[in-house]
Amino acid sequence: MNKSLLNAFFLAQISLILLIYSERLISATSSTHWKPLLVSYVISGVFLYMYFKGLSLFPAMDIIQITSSVVGKWIARILFLPFTLYFFIYLVTVPRHHAQLLVITFHPTFPIWTLLLPTLLILMFGAILGIHAIIRASLIVSILCIPFFLLTFSACLQNVDFHYALPLWNDKFSFLQSPDFYSCFISFSSFLFLGLVPSKQNIGMPRLRYLLITYAALLPFYLLAAYLPITLYGVKSASKLKFPMVSVMDTINISWLFFDRITIFYVLMALISSYVYGAISLWAMTTVIHKLYISMNKTIITAVLTLGIFILGIWIPTLSSIDTLYGLNSIPTLTCMLGLPLGILIMAGIKRREAR
Repeated sequence: MNKSLLNAFFLAQISLILLIYSERLISATSSTHWKPLLVSYVISGVFLYMYFKGLSLFPAMDIIQITSSVVGKWIARILFLPFTLYFFIYLVTVPRHHAQLLVITFHPTFPIWTLLLPTLLILMFGAILGIHAIIRASLIVSILCIPFFLLTFSACLQNVDFHYALPLWNDKFSFLQSPDFYSCFISFSSFLFLGLVPSKQNIGMPRLRYLLITYAALLPFYLLAAYLPITLYGVKSASKLKFPMVSVMDTINISWLFFDRITIFYVLMALISSYVYGAISLWAMTTVIHKLYISMNKTIITAVLTLGIFILGIWIPTLSSIDTLYGLNSIPTLTCMLGLPLGILIMAGIKRREAR
């Protein structure tokens, strides 16, 4: 698998972790947060493995081509509705969430639309250029953002109190009844777009191994996103924070840096890192609509989608409404994360039977 593509996947996951994961995971349970973290991480890893095991059986084909060739285009249109809905709700909520964060950080009187519009125009520009341009741009964004995140996370560790993480064990799995736990899966969902980028060669186990290594490298970021707010503020205080990771950045004091407020730069870097998956999501949704629903010029589809996302984004009244949309998006997210891998494996079995 192309290393640039793996980098785009890694950066997309990081952007989702930083914005969504902390608040959802901390709210999912009152103690032993490593349990919902590990459960969601392992389940998502199994989905990831199943997904690419299935894709490896269809070299040089994307998931739309695979589905259309096996079950027909009309059934494919029905099956891809949750996939399209997942990307659409993501694009309505995440840029709006970042715009709200910028307003809170920089100037409370800023109109939301003045921040949301430039973000969506950047995403539209990236989607029009196409997936390969986005993947190349992700290398530059990674060089810019990842070292900064590593530096700030390292600086946070000097202030933690690990007693806040106790107790480390109980017999309860009450988080399974929490909607916030299922919203956490949005932070694992970026691998779905990879099925739209067909590999010219059979993926095979060596290439799949690189993907799993990349996924394993994300585990420290999930742990930091979960436990930095907890070990700095305690569970009760951290559960009340709307932007836990931003609050964590406020505790950093590095005298040798040339700027005083690291929080401002963190918010900007988090926004920049989100551009990659935002552009990929808009490109993915445009691709699905173009191939399955409307054979219109892709640029027009992208522009119309961007306009619709902008209008819906400025209509979202509060952060609570964004939280509600995250909860709603957990349904198509989990449907796609489970349904696509299983569906591709089933279709591979159908193809094998037909070949006999």
